[in-house]
Amino acid sequence: FMPQMPFTARPITDLRLEIVPVPSQLDRPKAPADPSNLLEIGRYGERLVYMILQRQRHSLSYRGQHPSNVEVVWVNEFQESGHPFDVQIVYHLPGSVKWVFIEVKTTVTDDKAMFEISTDHLACAQALGQDFHIYRVYGATKKNEKVAQVENLAACINTKQVKLYLEI
Repeated sequence: FMPQMPFTARPITDLRLEIVPVPSQLDRPKAPADPSNLLEIGRYGERLVYMILQRQRHSLSYRGQHPSNVEVVWVNEFQESGHPFDVQIVYHLPGSVKWVFIEVKTTVTDDKAMFEISTDHLACAQALGQDFHIYRVYGATKKNEKVAQVENLAACINTKQVKLYLEI
């Protein structure tokens, strides 16, 4: 699946691997009833990232441009969409609208660095370049979650800031 929004390929220039602050007073999502349920853990992470971005939306900018309005959409809020992204940020700029797509990967551990991504995620990352990010939630359901952001996944793969692995 590829997003049906207008986009054009851009040069790979903006690489960032950073920790996103989780506000201490954030009203965190309810912890899953079954901590071994991977679907519930994933939804917890998606909801947490959505809540963080909702809170930050007034200070977000799109490549240095300050939009008149920013919407944060959790595309899986009511049911799994099947898209290779979980959250969209919609920037309303003068004369245009821009989208950023975010895939959220969640773990209950504090340090598990490896996780699965699909060929749809890779294709979307290549097509969208700077407009496709991965957010990694560590320590999900704990009071001190850590959220790491990988901006421009395709560029990070190409420059070996992140690595792909195969398992047989």
